[in-house]
Amino acid sequence: MVREEKVCSRFWERLAWLCTPAVMEMVILVAVIVVAAIFRFYRIEAVPPGLQHDEAFQGNFAIRILNGEWPIFFDLNGGEEPLYMYLVAISFLAFGRTLFAIRLVSIFCGLVHLVFSYLLARQLFGRRVALLATAGLAVSFWHIFDSRVGLRPISLPMMQAIGYYLFWLGFRRGGRGWFLGAGLFLGGAFYTYTSGPMVLASLLFFALYLLLLQKDLLRQRRQGIVLTVVVALLVFAPEAWHIIRHPAASTARARGLSSHLIALANGDPIPVLRDTLAVVGMFGFRGDPEWRYNLAGRPVFDGFSALLFYVGVGIALARLKKPEYGFLLTWLPVNLAISASTPPAPSTLRALGAITAIYILPALSWDALWRWTVQRWGRPARGLLTAGIVAVLALNAWWVYRDYFFVWASNEDVRTIYRADLTEAARYLAGQNQEDTICISAQFAADLDQEVFYFALGQGRSIKWFNGRSALVFPSEALSSDVTYIFPATSLLDEEMLERFFGHLSPVKEAFDPQGRLTFLVYRLGASEMSALRSIQPQHPLTVNLGDQLELLGYDLPSSVQAGQTVRLVLYYYIPHELGGRRNYSFFAHLVDKRGYLWSQDDAFGYPTSNWHGGDMVVQWLDVFVPPDAPPRNYRFKVGLYDQDSGQPFPVLDENGSPVATAVALEPFTVRKAAAPPSAASLGIPNPLQARVGDQFTFLGYDVSQRVLNPGQSTHVSLYWQTMTRPDKDYLVSTYLVDEGGKVWPQSSRQALDGDYPTSLWEAGQVVRDRFDLVVDPETPRAVYELRVGLYDEETQGYLPVVVSSEESASSESISLGQILVRGRKRQFEVPPIEHPLVAYFGEVVSLLGYDLEEDEIAPGGILYLTLYWQAQQEMDVSYTVFVHLLDAQNHIWGQRDSVPDGGQYPTTGWLEGEVVEDEYEIAVDSSAPPGEYIIEVGLYDATQPGYPRLPVIDEQGQITGDRVLLGEVKIEP
Repeated sequence: MVREEKVCSRFWERLAWLCTPAVMEMVILVAVIVVAAIFRFYRIEAVPPGLQHDEAFQGNFAIRILNGEWPIFFDLNGGEEPLYMYLVAISFLAFGRTLFAIRLVSIFCGLVHLVFSYLLARQLFGRRVALLATAGLAVSFWHIFDSRVGLRPISLPMMQAIGYYLFWLGFRRGGRGWFLGAGLFLGGAFYTYTSGPMVLASLLFFALYLLLLQKDLLRQRRQGIVLTVVVALLVFAPEAWHIIRHPAASTARARGLSSHLIALANGDPIPVLRDTLAVVGMFGFRGDPEWRYNLAGRPVFDGFSALLFYVGVGIALARLKKPEYGFLLTWLPVNLAISASTPPAPSTLRALGAITAIYILPALSWDALWRWTVQRWGRPARGLLTAGIVAVLALNAWWVYRDYFFVWASNEDVRTIYRADLTEAARYLAGQNQEDTICISAQFAADLDQEVFYFALGQGRSIKWFNGRSALVFPSEALSSDVTYIFPATSLLDEEMLERFFGHLSPVKEAFDPQGRLTFLVYRLGASEMSALRSIQPQHPLTVNLGDQLELLGYDLPSSVQAGQTVRLVLYYYIPHELGGRRNYSFFAHLVDKRGYLWSQDDAFGYPTSNWHGGDMVVQWLDVFVPPDAPPRNYRFKVGLYDQDSGQPFPVLDENGSPVATAVALEPFTVRKAAAPPSAASLGIPNPLQARVGDQFTFLGYDVSQRVLNPGQSTHVSLYWQTMTRPDKDYLVSTYLVDEGGKVWPQSSRQALDGDYPTSLWEAGQVVRDRFDLVVDPETPRAVYELRVGLYDEETQGYLPVVVSSEESASSESISLGQILVRGRKRQFEVPPIEHPLVAYFGEVVSLLGYDLEEDEIAPGGILYLTLYWQAQQEMDVSYTVFVHLLDAQNHIWGQRDSVPDGGQYPTTGWLEGEVVEDEYEIAVDSSAPPGEYIIEVGLYDATQPGYPRLPVIDEQGQITGDRVLLGEVKIEP
């Protein structure tokens, strides 16, 4: 028995080393890292539930690296620092080009950050604080989130923790090697994320702290601090040089977040103060509101831990004279400053540089509580406190597990942001063996969703992309295979169109998410079914050539619609040939009245040009809201195609390929009055003003488009009326100017809506917007005028009395619409020297005297500078638009500019008889224009009339010779 006791005693003595503080510390640390790894690896390919656009960018940037590019900075996607992408490239080499390989880099960065956060916190505050802070980070929703999503910001705290740890080793022990290493990693932080510079800025503020409170310590370590800063800046220098050379692309992301800082610089601190309060409250009240990066509004800590955090701030302030606490209190606010000064706030992503400091603070409170408890109750209390700490961490872990893997991951907004439907559709397609023509609907069909889909698909495949929210493509019959349509939930075909084109078919696949929500639909159509779809005829057939880009085949449009509702215009078009490359085209549909006034519009283009194949047919629909105050009468749509990059519309070409208009005027349709009068507040009246006009009208407000005018120039006026009772007669809307001396300058008297809908037709309670162009008489002197409007009764030869609500019972005959400045203009009647004189008469109203051309040789993508010299043959009541086209031998347009003379500042309605007008134009030449000889054509048209009729060109005998004048030749040379 004695021998057995001795053996046991020796056994326990040999195991006693396991209970030493160092071993227990290591055991706890390993346990914490294991728990952290479990949270970060668990269901990594399923949560986040898909692949968001920015993750796809990281992957594609990494592929560029593997293809031989070695960028120091990626200018695309708003500008992105490269370190993360190089790590992803390495991961691709090891694990293949998969989503797992991207997110594995985030997991790696997150776990490395945990290890060095522990080492740094231990160096600063001891093992207990280090273990508690690391354990908090291990089960932090914030840290888990950023360690699982494939985005570059998680590389920032990793580089920061390593750099700060090496710095503090040097700060404690001395030795240049530590400071040199710190400089390398802190310089490397510039290559991680937009807020990377704050990492080094914290160190500079710490040096300032030492200067104020610890001068002796600064004197001892100044060389090491300087070495760290210099090395960091040297490491940053290559990226800095790139940013200096490419500022527009490299700083796009930062500039997009600078609105609050600009407001602060302009003397308005409110936005920054509001964001600062939001950041202060993110720890226990309301966190990041973006579902993309957080369970929207979830604070960083639970209530108890938030209390510990704020107490920890107090502890650090109380110990401010100790350098480690001074470092903590410079680190924290400097790295929160970006989130506190950029919208939206708070942002966990932009605050990531402060995450280690944030989790050290509650650990300081736990440590203080530990010391106080042991001092007061002795060693037995440690067990209870340990159990309490473990319980709090366990509850946090459970809370995070529920919130992240269930609440956040299943949220519909999250699934949309992370393109879960598109990712799952890609996995479905990857398992299919058919050689069908694949057509996929996507919200961002031209670019972003393609990146996500192809990356998730993991293989090359020819796919036609379109946006099913506004378009449907019928592939060319030359593609003889069956056609498979895939409609992800975020871009399902519009319900009306789904029923119209696919209602007779059954989907071959309906996929649902775990909550039973539709994920995607798949239809498979054979040749006969596709032929039937392609043979569907529009209600109104057309044959219109839009700039040789596409052929408009017709449209569908209801015969009438009620004001306050949406009218759907469905266009049918045909792709005659491929364009090659991506071009940003869009249809426009302008709802106009007979005067050409724009009442509403919609722009859409659902079939990216990079997918075009000769023979494709496309259905495109545009939904245009008809304002509730639109008067009941006939309206029409003007439809056209334009280049979004240049803003220029493609011309409508006639049978000979000559441009005849910039839009197609469709058949009129009727707008009926609104079912119920809209409220004044719902109309968004720019200048609301309540006034009673007579016993029958209430004036609701007005809008004046321009208040500084040249003689002959016009300003567009909108008047908002509501009837109290049905008017008994037609009243004239009289508009006039009153100068400072009280003199009245009559301008116009007209029936409301130019007689199309006079006041006698208005019904009780109806709201009507009357619109017109007020043209300033060419002879109006330079002065400041008051613009006034009233309703005039021709029978009584008087105005209806006006009582403005704000003026109580004071009555007048008109309503003030504010002031108008009429500028004088120096007029020219002598013909100046002209480089290329000529004489061409446009109708009987204006002649072209010649032109100046700055140069007649230009490269593709260059600018032609042209000056035209006009002379008015008589005063004009039409504001004509000048067109300038650069044409090749086949009359194709390779550059154009359509404008009212003098950049819109001097319309022809202001010209006096005999006046000479110099008119300058800048014509952008298409960057793809082939070398050769081109010619410039010039003419005038009336943009207010259907078809944009041109003024005829008349020779000296009075014979019409055409509708354009050809100027000199221009050579385009590469």
